[in-house]
Amino acid sequence: MSKKIILIISFLVFISNVKSQDVYIEYKLEKNYITKKYEVNGELNIDSINKNELFDKTFYWIKNIKYTSDGYKWINSFDDNILIIKQYFKPENNLLGYTGLRIRFVLTFQFYDNKIKFNYSNFYYYSLSDGNKVFFESGLNENDKKAKDKIINDVEVYTNTLINELEKYIKIVY
Repeated sequence: MSKKIILIISFLVFISNVKSQDVYIEYKLEKNYITKKYEVNGELNIDSINKNELFDKTFYWIKNIKYTSDGYKWINSFDDNILIIKQYFKPENNLLGYTGLRIRFVLTFQFYDNKIKFNYSNFYYYSLSDGNKVFFESGLNENDKKAKDKIINDVEVYTNTLINELEKYIKIVY
C-alpha cells in the first residue's frame, strides 16, 4: 500500500512540473463538419488492460486525483463502457477581456479492451462576473485572429495535457 502512495505522490509531483510550452500537441481542436461543433478526438492504446479496468482507473483518476479541488464536476457513466465529464478550465491568458474567464467542455470516454477513445466537445467560454456564455461555434471571431489562436492553443494544451496525464497515470501507477 505504501508503494502505491509513493507512486501516486511521485506522479503528482511530476505532473505539477509540466509546463504548457512543453506539451506536445497531438490532438487538435477541429470543427466537426457534421455537427458543426468544435471537438478534440483521439484514442489511447494501453496494452494488457481490459475495458473494465480502464474504466475503473479512469473514473478513479478523474474523481479523486484530477478534479478533487475544483468546485464543479459532473460525472455520469453508462454500463462501464462510457464515462461523461462536464468540467471547465481557466485559460492561461484572457485576451477576450472577460472577468473570471472559464472554458467549459464535455469530455466523453469510451472504453474497450486495451483502448480508450475520447471526445472533447460542447466548448464554450463564459465570464464569472456577468454570466456571458458564448459557444465556440459563434464566438471564435475570425476578425480577432490573435484571441482566436490563443483560445485554440489554450484548449489544445489543456486537452492534450489531461490525456497525457491520464495515460501516464494508468501506465505508471498500475
